[in-house]
Amino acid sequence: MKNSTRKTITIQNLLNHKIREQGLSRSALIHRMGYTNITKALRRFDQFAKTLEFPSEDFVIRLLSALNINGVEFHKAVLATLRRFDEDAKKEFTPFIEIQLEGSITPSFAWAAIHSLWVYPVPVKHLQEPFETEIKGVVNIYQNRMKEVFQDKESLMNRVYGFHYHRTHNTILKFNLDLVCEEINHVQPVPRGKLPLANRLMGHLC
Repeated sequence: MKNSTRKTITIQNLLNHKIREQGLSRSALIHRMGYTNITKALRRFDQFAKTLEFPSEDFVIRLLSALNINGVEFHKAVLATLRRFDEDAKKEFTPFIEIQLEGSITPSFAWAAIHSLWVYPVPVKHLQEPFETEIKGVVNIYQNRMKEVFQDKESLMNRVYGFHYHRTHNTILKFNLDLVCEEINHVQPVPRGKLPLANRLMGHLC
């Protein structure tokens, strides 16, 4: 009886397999791609293989051409990688609220300290309650947090326009100043840049 469980082929798996299959060294691959700065190109290769982050479409197109990776293989590997990111994000996630401020704050040590004040964890026990009870509990956390942190910071208080409740690793509930949930968003829990890459290159290669 054949084993029905197939190994998930992520981008990193696919690239490593192709390199071994063609008997290439890492530096030989970079030369085949047409780059002369081996160290820099290998750094970008490793970054792409692990995270799907990329310096340009041209870099990835050269890589796939050098390893003779076709569109179907690439498509499957990207989807497998995104699923892996999703699984990892789900395992590592804990719910939290994020108080929303208008405008921006210059990044600095002070900014980092203030940021810890407007991002606040939500006990997992709330997710085990009926939805309406859960939301009341989250709103209560927000109100208490506002009293604790912002009552003596009028300049920041005037910039608050609600909060986001990150309920799961890929679900955000957006509340306005009247504590009404205006929107529920389902998001892809991977860094910006990965999905546009997948969409653009799959269109070119499939």
